[in-house]
Amino acid sequence: MDEALLLSGLHWADEIRSSEEITPAETELTEDEIKGALTLMDTMTVGSLDELDVTDHYTEALHESPLSFPMTMRIDGLNSTRQKQGMPASA
Repeated sequence: MDEALLLSGLHWADEIRSSEEITPAETELTEDEIKGALTLMDTMTVGSLDELDVTDHYTEALHESPLSFPMTMRIDGLNSTRQKQGMPASA
């Protein structure tokens, strides 16, 4: 394999547990409960992600904060260094 990274994780026997411990018990649902769940899914479904407001308001506010100045300087410095080395700037 060229340019591949393989990671393996080994576990001790006492670290592995059966999924039966966390599998929820089966339940009976009424037709009204099923219809209600389907209606809820229909109301939460959108045709396209463009219809959603997926703006990261937290990061925007963080960058507007006076406390973000040192972080911005580090990011700008990193981007400047990366560009000098012919690498793309980070996001």
